[in-house]
Amino acid sequence: MLNPCRTFIPSCSLHFRLLVAFVLGWLSLPVIAETSWQALNQPGKRESVYFATVELPYIDVYSGAGRGYPVFHVIERGEAFAVIKRRNDWFKIVTSTNVTGWVKASALNGNSDGLGESIAIANVDSDDFGQRPFEVGITVGDFGGTDSVSLYGSYHFIDKMAGVLTYSENFGDVSNGRTVGLTLEARPFPAWRLSPFFSLGGGQRWTSPKQSQAQGDTVNNGFFLVGGGVHLFLTSRFAFRAEFNQHIVLTNLDDDQQINEWKIGLSTFF
Repeated sequence: MLNPCRTFIPSCSLHFRLLVAFVLGWLSLPVIAETSWQALNQPGKRESVYFATVELPYIDVYSGAGRGYPVFHVIERGEAFAVIKRRNDWFKIVTSTNVTGWVKASALNGNSDGLGESIAIANVDSDDFGQRPFEVGITVGDFGGTDSVSLYGSYHFIDKMAGVLTYSENFGDVSNGRTVGLTLEARPFPAWRLSPFFSLGGGQRWTSPKQSQAQGDTVNNGFFLVGGGVHLFLTSRFAFRAEFNQHIVLTNLDDDQQINEWKIGLSTFF
């Protein structure tokens, strides 16, 4: 698995490495554990699994979630199966003969569920993302000409508005920095798959000289930022994130310091 600290920033602190490992572990968690038909039918398990029966002449089962994968199995009329995962308009299923594969959402319509009711599956759209108010992610990028890595979490507390808490570290030739920021994000089109956002916020920044350079104390400054970016929703749970921010660092000098930042990363919603 890619380690952003080792790949981009060899000098990350131990605590930050642990935080990165935790986020990457969370991002790699499966939505529903894969299991066998017999295990799904155990008492206490059936209530949490979606069962269905084929009412159509047949359903094609693909080896992967996409039209480019081959059909390797056919479920015939009257055969039961269980749905264990959804990926956009594809569903992962396990048949009563322990065949595991993927079926298109449209292929499920017209069959019957465990209560004998007809199934009607809506195509996934970006509205599904808006039903997941929490987001966590990791980004890497450039902060004023230095490598940076960030961890963030957000909460979508009202329609089209989210609060974001970010912790960042950046590493330069002369000094290293740590930043904690709190921003408000306006998300005017949350239902779009490529959804823009605009940020306004502030926080605190600590800048420390490297040991190999002239000795000095850590400098603590407040800052404001304004920026924007986009979410590209990859699935109902994951999104690619790209953003650009302009920081105004408040200093004791006549002119405050302006620092540009860009970063990209991956986030998950829950």
